[in-house]
Amino acid sequence: LRERLARLQQAGKALAQYGHRLGSRPARRKLDPTLRMQLQDDAGAIHDAAGSLHRTMRCPDDAS
Repeated sequence: LRERLARLQQAGKALAQYGHRLGSRPARRKLDPTLRMQLQDDAGAIHDAAGSLHRTMRCPDDAS
């Protein structure tokens, strides 16, 4: 379980970094604004879902 929680945390950090990168000046200059905003919104939604899963994940009651 700890490994899965660590992987979720890594994924969340990577998604946050991806979102920040999409907000950078080079990305704003090179990407179509509509596409860039959609990618940012999608990354934020996945980041939120990963965080929610991370907060609710726990060992089953019958685990030893």
